Amino acid sequence: MGAAVRISSSAAVVALAIACDSSVRVGELRPEPAPPGPLVPDGEDEDAGARKTSWRLHEPSVPCTIYAMAEVRTDLLYLGCNGGRIYRFDGVRAKLALQVEDTSLFSLLWVTPDGQVWAGAQSSYEAGATTQLHHFDGTRWSKHGDASKRFTSIAGVGSDVWFATEREILHLEGGALVPSFTVTKGALRACSFSAPDKGHCVGTAGLAVAWDGATWTDLAGVPWSAAAEVFGVEDDGFSKRTTFFYGEPLEHPNGDHSCRAAQLSAGTLSAGQAQRPCFPDFRIARKRTGKVVVGGRTFMLLAPNASYGGALVFDLGADTLEQLCGPVLAFSTGLANTRAGGLYGLLATLVGSGGNQIALDAASGSSLDSVDLSVAPDGTAWARVEDRTACGSISDRLVRFEDGAFRPVAAPQGALSGRGLAAVAADRAYTIDLGTDRLFAYAAGGWREGPELEEPWSLFAAKADDVWIGGARSSFGHYDGETFTSVEPPGRRRQVEQILAVGDDVWMLQQGVVADDTDEHVVRYANGEITEWNIGLQRSRVRLAALDASRVYRSGSPAQVWDGTRWKSLGFDASGVWGRSPEEVYFTDRGDIWRWDGRRRELAYHGFIPITAIAGAKDRGFAVGPGGLTIELAEWPAEQH
Repeated sequence: MGAAVRISSSAAVVALAIACDSSVRVGELRPEPAPPGPLVPDGEDEDAGARKTSWRLHEPSVPCTIYAMAEVRTDLLYLGCNGGRIYRFDGVRAKLALQVEDTSLFSLLWVTPDGQVWAGAQSSYEAGATTQLHHFDGTRWSKHGDASKRFTSIAGVGSDVWFATEREILHLEGGALVPSFTVTKGALRACSFSAPDKGHCVGTAGLAVAWDGATWTDLAGVPWSAAAEVFGVEDDGFSKRTTFFYGEPLEHPNGDHSCRAAQLSAGTLSAGQAQRPCFPDFRIARKRTGKVVVGGRTFMLLAPNASYGGALVFDLGADTLEQLCGPVLAFSTGLANTRAGGLYGLLATLVGSGGNQIALDAASGSSLDSVDLSVAPDGTAWARVEDRTACGSISDRLVRFEDGAFRPVAAPQGALSGRGLAAVAADRAYTIDLGTDRLFAYAAGGWREGPELEEPWSLFAAKADDVWIGGARSSFGHYDGETFTSVEPPGRRRQVEQILAVGDDVWMLQQGVVADDTDEHVVRYANGEITEWNIGLQRSRVRLAALDASRVYRSGSPAQVWDGTRWKSLGFDASGVWGRSPEEVYFTDRGDIWRWDGRRRELAYHGFIPITAIAGAKDRGFAVGPGGLTIELAEWPAEQH
């Protein structure tokens, strides 16, 4: 089928994962959803007795960005994340294995055959960050040494373990790290070994050195220049081949280096001609190379960019180079499978249908983004998601939360790719067709067209045939199921980003979109009069939530509450808000959910994937974000700790 490399979309969160066959192979990521609930350390389970209301994670299985992966066996992976977390994944469920400082990220992992784990926690994303090593001896985790150095690689073969800083290569001997080699040029980036007496380390300024069991020497006959950056290296003990991934400086809009690969076999080092512009990123030290065997052929993998993800697939035999789309950052190559991890909980198995058709079978996390979220009074959540998994394209879907997961709702394209979403029940919702500016209504399992509107932008529905619609030019009005009645005709160039009604009051958040007005405005329509507050440019996203006419909350910098007379500051920043009662208002900030009881706030959920929307009904709430992030507020079995 040619040389194209494709991805199957999307994630289990919308039940759209596409497998290349229907069988489940040993060690493959299995699609059974993890039970709802927080990810807890090994040995801690939930008590099925007492119940309490709390926020629980549904998706993704690993709620963080994965920078490092290491396989113990085909059904056991260690995953290193931001938020200072390491998870232990058994193919179905992830459990928290180690938690250190939130500001650090585990970007290096290595597992020995006897189950010992070496991990490197990078102190920050900054170029001058240092690394704290951690060691798991099979029973407990402990720190190893201080955090005075920046480690860039942990590698080895069997129980023979090597470490690299930017300047030194060190060998583990009797529990101590013994210096073995100091570089005189460049900075070390990666190491790989196929036997105790065969290994390579590479880095910037064309750096490449080889280990023969006794000494380190410069690799001879390299095809790259002294200005090249050698991103990574893969030593293969089975094929007796070593692959080097490197980039020559390049001026190109799609990259500042030209990614290429060279292979060392039987003493001969040869470079392929296939190349592609790329943006290598070394802010985070990590395992960025791997390999996968598909249809009896071996393909080499490189994920050079940690900022946006994405990977390259080299077919060295055919001398081709293709892109593997998706937010991939790291690989783990095991005996049965090659796995990929990346942004926003992406955890996948690389599969294929033979030849060079390679697919990323995403069992958890992905490049899904939640665009709209609306929760009906009966607690049914609807959302619109954008899937950016496929190269260079975006697909839109409407989904509805059913049986513990968001599942797709069939709809015409105008509704799928529309704007605004107002859920009334499991079988009733409204949205806007951007192409025709027409209102779409879902009822009794089907869609019908409503009236054509003038530049509609946002929706709110308290019940069926009670829809408030905000426009792109400060306009708003009401639809009763038959007729749209305009309250404010189009005027100023302000988009009504949000509209909601509580009692006889209508509240709006408007965004100025012209040069002399780029501020945000909170607008109230009550008793036939319009009142507005210019809140300027906010550091945090602004959203509104209303309990009644005298209790309206808004997020922003800072969050505030309307008491029926004036706005009062709550003294903290927030990006989203939803209220159940005056004593239970939930604010979001990055990946966290905070509960405000009217006097103080406390942390209700702590996470490392940014929450983009929060909404709910009286007895049920939802928070969503990229990677299919889905967190639900409901009654759950209380945890026993």
